[in-house]
Amino acid sequence: MKNKVSVLISAVILTSTIFTLTGCGNEPKVVVTEEETSKKSSSSTIVSEDNPESVVVGQSENAASENSGSSSRTSNAASKENSTASKENSTASGSVSSSVNSTPNSNATDVKVGEATSIDDMDIADKRTLNKFYFAGAWSSTSDTSYYGGSNHWIWQPNAFYEVMFDGVQFEIISDFYTHCGIFALYIDDKYICDVDQYGPGWEKQRVIYKSDILSPGVHTFKVVNTGKQNEKCLAREAGRSCLAVDRVIVYAAG
Repeated sequence: MKNKVSVLISAVILTSTIFTLTGCGNEPKVVVTEEETSKKSSSSTIVSEDNPESVVVGQSENAASENSGSSSRTSNAASKENSTASKENSTASGSVSSSVNSTPNSNATDVKVGEATSIDDMDIADKRTLNKFYFAGAWSSTSDTSYYGGSNHWIWQPNAFYEVMFDGVQFEIISDFYTHCGIFALYIDDKYICDVDQYGPGWEKQRVIYKSDILSPGVHTFKVVNTGKQNEKCLAREAGRSCLAVDRVIVYAAG
C-alpha cells in the first residue's frame, strides 16, 4: 500500500513539473519589433473584425505616395508627349503654309499694261528691228480687205519663222484659225514657251491666236516657228505639211 501511494505521489509531482516546463494553458507572449510593426502597417490586406470573411484592399501611406508619384510622372510624360506632338503639328502646318505662301505667281506682278500698238504684217525689216516683222523663209502674202491693213503672210515651209521685237510688257498674235493651219512653237527672248495649234474647222480671220503673260518692262523679242506638225483634223495632214499664217501683232507698253 505504501508503495502504491509513493508511486502516485511521484506521478503527480512529475506531471506538475511537465506542465510548468511547457507552459501549457498560458498564451504565448509575442514580441513585436519596430520593423515588423512597419511591415504590418504597409500590408495591403486587412481582415474586418466584425466580418472575418470580408477583405478590404488598402495601401500604406508610403505605397500610396509612391503610386501617386508614379501617376504624376505618367501624367507629366503624357503631357510632354502631347505638347511635343502639338509643336510638331504646328511646325508642319507652318512649314506647309510658308511653302505655299512663298510660291511665286507669274501673273501677280506690279506691272501695269499701258498703251497698245498694232504692228501690221507689212511692217517688215530684214533684221531684228523694234516694232517690225522679220520673216525667215519663202513667205507669201495675200491682199484681202478682210485682213487688218488689207493683207496677211503665210508659209508651208517647216522651220520657217517670224520674229517681232518690241518695248513693252505684253503681246498678242492676231491671225487665222484655218483648216490647213498646224502647230507652231513659240519662243520669248530665245526661250521656248509652248506649242500653239492654229487649226480651225473653218476659216476665221483676225482672231487672237495667242496672248502672252505680263512680262517685265523692257525690250523683248518673240519668235514663231512652223513645226510642220498638225493635229488629226488638219486637212493638210495627208500631205504631211501645215500652214503658218499671221495678220498682225499687238504690243502693249508698260502702264
